[in-house]
Amino acid sequence: MNTRHIGYVTTSISTHAGWDTLSKGIVNAVAKQHKTTVLTAKDAENDTTSYPIHAVLPTGISFSLWTQARIFVQCLRFLRHVDAIHALVEPYAPGAALAAWVLRKPFLITLAGTYCVIPTGSRLRDRIKRRMMVAMYRSASFIATGSLKNIELIEQVVPLEQRWKFVPFGIDLTAFQPTTDTRTDTPFVLTVGGLKPRKGTDMVVRALSLLKDKHPNLKYKIAGGFKPNTPFLDHLKRVIQETGMEGRVEILGRVSDQELRSLYTHCSAMVLAAQTVNGSFEGFPMVFYEAQACGAPVIGTTGYGSDYIIHPGENGFLIPQGVVEPIAEAIDAIVGDPALRASMSTRAIEEAARHTWDHISVHYLAAYDRVCSTPPASKPTGKNS
Repeated sequence: MNTRHIGYVTTSISTHAGWDTLSKGIVNAVAKQHKTTVLTAKDAENDTTSYPIHAVLPTGISFSLWTQARIFVQCLRFLRHVDAIHALVEPYAPGAALAAWVLRKPFLITLAGTYCVIPTGSRLRDRIKRRMMVAMYRSASFIATGSLKNIELIEQVVPLEQRWKFVPFGIDLTAFQPTTDTRTDTPFVLTVGGLKPRKGTDMVVRALSLLKDKHPNLKYKIAGGFKPNTPFLDHLKRVIQETGMEGRVEILGRVSDQELRSLYTHCSAMVLAAQTVNGSFEGFPMVFYEAQACGAPVIGTTGYGSDYIIHPGENGFLIPQGVVEPIAEAIDAIVGDPALRASMSTRAIEEAARHTWDHISVHYLAAYDRVCSTPPASKPTGKNS
């Protein structure tokens, strides 16, 4: 394999949020093989990276023309000498795609979730965004996705012509592994993620209310950042009250890395009852591999990357979207059977170990080798927009 120089465009190299964690995993793994230069909106968590990071991109997540113009200029400034440009967040991709075309570099995209969808509305804003996104997809030499739903929705507007590949997200096993601490908590199930409708925490509360008599000590912990006084937080609190779950649901907010590992290790199961809400949906939930690496069985809904991660009955359960009862049944099956929970825990750790970022990076390394050996894409167009 020839040594390449890959330029990345992303939010940050950190563990602050999903995009940041995804970017850190991919770039750190690829940097073991190729030279890398990274453009970000925020500085890295520390200064120990082996590659240069330039925090020069806009901090706002936006497809606006002004944002894309700034991204375009910074890509021209810092990525002139790379062999390929890879956008790891969709809202930064149009500007990066145009820069790649001007510089005659191959362009690659990694898709995460909702932001990859092309708008179909008739407003001027939608039409401008649609033209930009169609152009970036047409110009991409390689598109990696952790969810087939992403491809399904994009191809309703523009054909991708087999330039995409399913590539699961990975896990850093140095950051996630079972802890050796002991907890005195009563049994609990866990959800990790921001308080958003698509995470389905209200569904889990309703499911657990069905198990109040059978598992009277079972609690529900929700870990993840949130803004106070939001409509969904108010809704969640109403559901907790209506179902009589006061005192049994803990909204923890953002927790430390050590506390998160401890929660994963000691929970009965990690539950993400993801739903599609007003066009917003989950892509590939990285929290499932984090949880599995710490030995937690996982429960997730079908239709997302969960279908790849979860092997029903072995390391967790897959359940349909929008139905409370199957969530309760899956939780009951694990909580009520310690032997099943133990076997699922072993299988979960094994599954995570097969999906380290070093394993996942093989897909990207092959893509870089291929696209850097072929002529760059033709000028992006907004046809069919």
